[in-house]
Amino acid sequence: MSTFERILVPVDGSEPSQSAVALAIRLASALKAALTFCHVVDREAIVAQYVAMPYGDAGPSLEYAREEGERLLRVAAIIGHEVA
Repeated sequence: MSTFERILVPVDGSEPSQSAVALAIRLASALKAALTFCHVVDREAIVAQYVAMPYGDAGPSLEYAREEGERLLRVAAIIGHEVA
């Protein structure tokens, strides 16, 4: 049994994140470990940008952040399946 059974990889679309995805995929493949990707949206930080605006609506920005996170997760999963 491997030391690592599961590997959790946060993704944010940055170059270091992409390198981490590639490394985690190779590591998971070599160790026969399960691989899980995650992305976090900081709702409070997004909402805070709109608090001072009289008619500010954080909704579209939150929706965009959610959609972008889902896109990043799909890309990581596709890369993971191609390598596996």
